[in-house]
Order: sequence, then C-alpha cells, then structure tokens
Amino acid sequence: MGVGVVVHYASPPKSVECQCEFPGYNDASDQRSSMEFCEKLATEGNAEICNVCPEQRLSTETSRTSTTTTDANPTSPVPDYTGVFLPKSLRPIEYTLDVRPNIYTGNPGNFSFDGYVKIDMICDSLTQNITLHCKDLTINDDSISLQDSNGRNIALEHTEINTEMEFLIVYVNETLVPTMMYVLEVRFSGPLLPDMAGLYYTSYQRGNDTIYLVSSLFSATLARKAFPCFDEPAMTAEFNIVLERKPDLISLSNMEIMATEQRADGYVADIYKKSPKMPTYLLCLIISDFQYTETTVSGIPLKVWSRPEAINQTFFALEAGSKLLSYFEELFNISYMLPKLDMVAVPNYIGGMENWGLIVFAEKLLLYEHSISSEKDKQFAAMVIGHEISHQWFGNLRSLAWWDDLWLNEGFATLMGYYAVDAVYPNWKMVEQWVVDDANGLHDVMKTDGQMTSRPLYYNVYLPHQIEGLFDPISYAKGAAIIRMMRSFVGEDNFQQSLNSYLIDPSFSGATHDRLWGSIEAQLSQSNSSVVDIKEVMDTWILQKYYPVVTVSTPTAGKLILSQKCFVEILDDMSLYGYKWDIPFTFTTSDNPFTSISYEDIVWLDKNGAEVVLIDDTLPSPDNDGWIVGNVLQNGYYRVNYGESNWLALIRQLKQNHTVINSINRAQIINDAWSLASAGYLNIGIAFKTLEYLTNERDFVPWKAVSKELKYVYKMLQDTPVFGKFQNFMRERLQVVYTTVGMKESSDALTTLQQGVISEEACTYGVQSCVDTSRDIFHKWMTQNEKVRPDIRSTVYCVGIRHGNEQEFDFLLKQFALSDNEGEEMRILKALTCTEKIWMINRLLDLSSKSFGVYNALRTIMYNQQTQLGRYVVWDYLRSHWDELKNRYSSFIPILHYILEVYAEQVKTDEDLEQLKIFLRNVGLDTTSSTYQTSVTKATANIEWIQKHYGEITTWLTEQ
Repeated sequence: MGVGVVVHYASPPKSVECQCEFPGYNDASDQRSSMEFCEKLATEGNAEICNVCPEQRLSTETSRTSTTTTDANPTSPVPDYTGVFLPKSLRPIEYTLDVRPNIYTGNPGNFSFDGYVKIDMICDSLTQNITLHCKDLTINDDSISLQDSNGRNIALEHTEINTEMEFLIVYVNETLVPTMMYVLEVRFSGPLLPDMAGLYYTSYQRGNDTIYLVSSLFSATLARKAFPCFDEPAMTAEFNIVLERKPDLISLSNMEIMATEQRADGYVADIYKKSPKMPTYLLCLIISDFQYTETTVSGIPLKVWSRPEAINQTFFALEAGSKLLSYFEELFNISYMLPKLDMVAVPNYIGGMENWGLIVFAEKLLLYEHSISSEKDKQFAAMVIGHEISHQWFGNLRSLAWWDDLWLNEGFATLMGYYAVDAVYPNWKMVEQWVVDDANGLHDVMKTDGQMTSRPLYYNVYLPHQIEGLFDPISYAKGAAIIRMMRSFVGEDNFQQSLNSYLIDPSFSGATHDRLWGSIEAQLSQSNSSVVDIKEVMDTWILQKYYPVVTVSTPTAGKLILSQKCFVEILDDMSLYGYKWDIPFTFTTSDNPFTSISYEDIVWLDKNGAEVVLIDDTLPSPDNDGWIVGNVLQNGYYRVNYGESNWLALIRQLKQNHTVINSINRAQIINDAWSLASAGYLNIGIAFKTLEYLTNERDFVPWKAVSKELKYVYKMLQDTPVFGKFQNFMRERLQVVYTTVGMKESSDALTTLQQGVISEEACTYGVQSCVDTSRDIFHKWMTQNEKVRPDIRSTVYCVGIRHGNEQEFDFLLKQFALSDNEGEEMRILKALTCTEKIWMINRLLDLSSKSFGVYNALRTIMYNQQTQLGRYVVWDYLRSHWDELKNRYSSFIPILHYILEVYAEQVKTDEDLEQLKIFLRNVGLDTTSSTYQTSVTKATANIEWIQKHYGEITTWLTEQ
C-alpha cells in the first residue's frame, strides 16, 4: 500500500504466550492463574517476566516457515489460531465475478450492490465442505450450486456463516476427491458504505450537486466484503470480471475491457479480459464519471484518471509514471506483465494501493497543479507513484506466502521508490533526503522503533485486525532501512542480480524472507563473494524489535573499542532482553574523511556481544582534534555514541568547516546526539552543542534533521520559564541563515525545499524579518490578489492568521471554500488553527462539524490540538461533545480513537494524565485497549522527559 501515508490508528495487538511449566505448582488451576498473571504483566510492558521461565520455548515455527525467533509472537495453545486459516483441501483456479452497484437513486444510506461469483476449484484432499471467506454479505442460499468437472450437480446439505472467523461454509452431501475440479456458484448482495473498506462508495461536489462513485480497497482482508472468496495471499487465481453500470459512467478493473453488453433495467456490462494469477487483495473495481490523460510506455497504455474538474492536474503523474515504469522494467530486466496500467485519483481516499494494473491514489498524492502544489507536493507525488509502480513487481509479480512477511512487500517498494525517483529526478537527491524524509524516512522510523511499544519486522499475525496492524512504519521504513543496509554490504551488483532471480524464480510461488535470503546467498556464491551468512546476519534484524547503539571508545591514539547494546528511548536494563545483532560497522576519520567504503572496510560486531578492539596506528587521537564518525552515510540501521572527547572533536570540526563531514552524516550526528540524550545515554549539553554551527549550514538535509528533532523539544518547553532562552538560542542561528536563504523564488529544487524548512523555523522561533515578510505577503494576497508561492504558503498562511484578526480569518475561510485542491485545503485548515484567539478556535470547530466533509472535520480537530492554545480548547470540546462525535462519525471510530492518541502527545503533567485516564475509561476504553495503552505511554514519556531533562536544559541555556 501507500508510501507511509496511511494513518495508523492502532498498534499491533500484544500477544504474549509463555510455554513453560511453572515451578512449584502441582495444581493446574494455580499454574493457570500464575500464567495469566504473568501474561498480564508482559502485555503491560513488563516483558522481562517471560525470562523467569526455566524452559522457555518461544518459536514462530509453522507450516509456512522454518524461522525461529525470540521475539515475534509465537503460535501456542493460548490463544488457539488453528481455525483461522482456510482449509487447504480446495484452492481456487479461476473466478468469474459479476457486480452491479446501486448508487443512482435514493438515500446514500441505502446504497447497495448485487453480485454473482463462479469459482473453479481443484481439490487437494478429501473434504465434505467448502470453506470460503465472507463478511457482511447476504447470501441467497437457493442460488448456491456445485458441479464437478463433468457438469454433474452435487447435492448440498446446508450452509453456515461463521461471523467470528468471517467464513461461509458450504456442506456437501458427498466427499470431494483430490485432483478433481469443482465449480461453485453463489449469488449475493451487500451494503455500499462510505468506509473505504471492500467495495464502497465515495463522493465529491460539483457545484451544489453531489457526485457518487464506487471504488474498492480489498487489502488486506477486505475482498471478502465484496464477494465470497479464498481471501488469503497465497490463494492466487485468475479473474474474469464483469462490471454493470449506467451508460453515462465508466468502469475500470485490473485488465482491459473485452466487450460491452446491454443488460436489463438500462444497465450495460463491461466484460474484462482474464487476469493473470493474483491474490484477491489486488483486485480492483471502480465505477465513476472519471476522465483520463494517456501515453504509452514500451507499447503499454498508461492512463491517469481523475474527476473531470481535475484532469489538468494529471500531467505530472503521467510524466512521472512513464519515467518510473520504464526505469523499473530496465532495473529488473523484467517487462511489466499486464497489457495496461491505470492510475486513478479517488476523492476521500487515504494513501495508495498497488492493485495490479489499476493503482488507486488519494487525490493529494497523485494530482499536481503548478500554481497551487509545492515542490514538496510534487516530490511526494513522484515518491508515491514510484512506490506503487514498484509493487507491480514486489508484491504483485511476486506475492506473499502470508502477511507476517509484509515487510518484504512494503520495505522493497519503499526503498525502490527512493532509488527510482532519485534516478529519474536526480535534482531532488532523494537517496540523500531519505534519512530525513517525512513519509518513510530513516530518522522517523528509528524514533518509532526505539519505543517500548515497537515490534519485530517479521511478526506472526492471524486475525484481520492483527494483519492491518502490520501496515505501519516498521514494515515500510524499517523494512527499507535493513534492505538498504544489506545492499551496502553485499554490493550493488550482487543485490540487483539476486533480486532479479528472486522475482522470476519458478521454484516457489509465495514470497518469504528465507526465500529472499536464499536468492542472495546463491548470487553471492555464484560471484565468489560469499563472505557472510545472509540468513544468520539478517535474521538478527528482522526477528528482534528495536536496534543497537554502537559505542565507539578511543582510549588512546591508534586504538578503537566497539561495543553494542540495545537502544530504547526509555532507558532500561535492556540486558534483560538479551538482544544482540550482527552489525556491519563502518567509520571514517579526520585523517581520511569520507573515502569510498568497500566490504573490506566493514568491521563486524557479532551477535555474541563481544567487544571489538581495533589496533591501527593511523587512527587519530581526539585529544589532538582528531575524530571518528561511525556509520558512514548512515547506511547501517544503528545509532553511534562516542566518548565526550570525540563528540567535542566533531563539534569543533562542524564549527571550523562542516563540509568536511558529509551532509547525511551531519544530519546523523544531530539525530543521534538528540536521541541519545533524550534516552539518557548522553548529556543533553552535547546535543545542544551540535547545533552551534548551524549559522553556517545551508544544506537541506541537516536542517531538516534539526527541524524534526526540535519540534518535540519546542513542544515540551513552550509552557516553561526557560522557553524564552531556548527561543533566543535558536533565533540567533536562524537569523543568519534566513537572511541568506530568504523567501525569493529559486529555480533550484533543493533550495526551494530549504526555503520551506528555514522560513517555517525562522517564523516559528520569532525571527522578525521572517514574520514581517510573511505578513506582508499575506496582506498583498488578501488586498491585491498577489498569489502566494506554493512552497512558502504553509508559513505565510500560518503567520497571517497568528498575527491577524477576524478579517484575515474570514479571508482564509473563503479561500478554503473556493479551493478544489485537497492539498491546498489541508494547508489552509492547518493555518486556520494557528490563531491565538480562543473564540476563533471554537468558531472553526463549530463550523467544521456543520459544514465540512468528514475528513476535513476530523482534520480540524487534530490540527487544533497540536497547537499550544488549541489543545486546551479541543480537550474541552472532546469531553463535552464525545457522544455527539461518535454518532456523527460512527463509521470512523478508529480515527476518533487516534485523535485521542494525538491529544495524549500534548500531555505533560501528572494531573493532565490522570484526567486523560479518567476520560478514556468513561468512554469505554479500558486499560486493555490499544488506544488507552498508546495514549498513556505517550503522555507518560512526555512527563518523564521533562522530569529527566528540564533541569539540565535550564542549566545549559542559562550558562550560554
């Protein structure tokens, strides 16, 4: 799915299962009580309780993989998941699916669809029932029929709907026998809801008219909401699709239309060509009034579809899609497999979905309008397009065996998206930007993975809500990071050759990480460069959560000592977990900075945890201003800590000539220092000192790292007496840089991005020239209709509202109403929450509940609660309007719960935390709920951060 733009409302469920006999208990009930108590402790975060088991056996061994882990949640009798998977007695070969959505008359609350499905199946083992997935469908029992390959009707006994397992079970009067083909036919109907789940409806406005359309989202387990099917990724089959529509609309599916027929009641039926074998979640069905622009790539028609009003915003997507499709065909040396590729911008969609041959995007992520969209918007659109097109190979051509290896799909698509966009739009330098990117950047996911609530990349899942929980930054961004690290030590050529083999290897159908390791091992052996055991190394990175921090000690010149420990932001005795990794450590020095790194330069830290001692006369001494930088170009997924003398030597180098250190590693130094300080591994004064050189920094990547790191510090300090000193410290650094960078339009893409970051930070910290310029630009827009340049709009809009009155507020509200661009609407909404007048915040909340669409109304709440004043207003609003909000947004309860988690990010006192706990319990979210646990964890982390760091921050800033 989309490149990290899906909102994740809940963490994966915590399932802790001890498999040992408790010592000292002979009575089974006593033993079970103790087991339950320990499970409770473990799920509350005290996972070390499992280490008291004398004979622990935590394993992920299943029939699908031989992988063993000490972290991923294991199969065990508690809970019993044996009935979750479909029986393997039958498997689908071919579907014929005919669907007629009813969206043309009446109340949208009554929209529905009717369908017919014929499934050709082969029997692999004796059975007397056919078990398929089915959810929220009405099945016409009289329509169900079964025939064998000779056309003989087979009598049915009865049918059963298992709502808990989402099964339709058809019981047969005779035994179905192996190797025999059978044909099952079913008629069904179901509701069309605006829930972006399964087959659903959505809408957009054309003047005063509401235009309805039908779209689908079947990933990961939602095809069963549209038709009875074998809804597991390994159950691939061919599809024959028929979509019935009114003549004034068009339909789209994965393949091309073969014929169109007249049907009863004024409908026409589009009959599509048969698809290649694919899993159900990649099927897509759309009926709309969309139009398209078109080009061809290697003879393949490439179309970009949108509502008619936005068709002029599709040209960049057409250009980027063409370039990226060609790039991937050349990179993989494998032609795109389908006869066409459609990319569709769907209103009110979230993220992107890589349906084979019919990729669906949120409008904001596909459409680009030069006069409205920023350079960042353009870049993000290219990234999402690259991510989803790469899925046509990773995930579609080579689909998963099961969802526990989802990171293979999303990690590869994420990484390949960055490399592809870097290749076709080199001016953006996307590979460099990746470390600080907002979507799936390295620094962001290391923060996520450093929380106690993290999980391993490879994670056993069974139920639909568990599977949905895997679509998170760990799968996308950490997956990309560890693949990038592996690429750096196996070599680019070996990496590419092994991927090509992996994608076309006919010896297996379902993708697993062990099969990927095998492809890489085979390539390394063939190229006579097999120097590491890939499975041995990489399993340490996918089977354990968190990541290491490598400590570099330089006791004397010519001597280097390396050691590792597990990094978690809440500093704890991580030795209880026993986590260690095989780490490919690289470094460079002041004497020979940033020469190219080869495999021979890698120093391996072994998972046995032993220190590594290097003796080399050329190693510099920090006492003589010599320094060492570990993790060259931040290719490795680990943090680096140093002794104080090396930190100070690096800081001196940054002040003297920061360009000696590569921009990626400058960003890394800032990110590592602040993360290590936040977790208690490093004095926070060192972290502040890494910022002292910034008056000379002009590169986008380090400044983006600064912006990300200090947003949290800003939020934690903004209500405290020391905030003024912190603001002055940053303002001094930003004043010089802002004067140089300014807001004048530049033809250079990275300079344009830099302006966006610097102007936002300068105005935030009160650089007067930034504030004055922004107010002037806003005023000229309001009074003279001089348009604001897209790349600085967020800053100008916010400053105009923060320093304005009702006139500015009403003007921007009018622009919101006039806008036909989702990205611009989001910018305006966020800017409106910059007001420092309580009555305006309340007015906006009231207006959003009455006049805004669902998504913009919910965004208004979220944006407001992220501001210093808005969070208090929204907290009162949530408490007084909760029942009303639940009723109004009954189809969006997960988003409401996520809003509570966002509020928790603002909580900084014990009193506010207690109020939050009371409210969560009052609205039915008890201590076992994911929302309660996530909210309390976030708030507690804030409180502990202030308790830990406020005193030393105050001391450091006072001494400056």
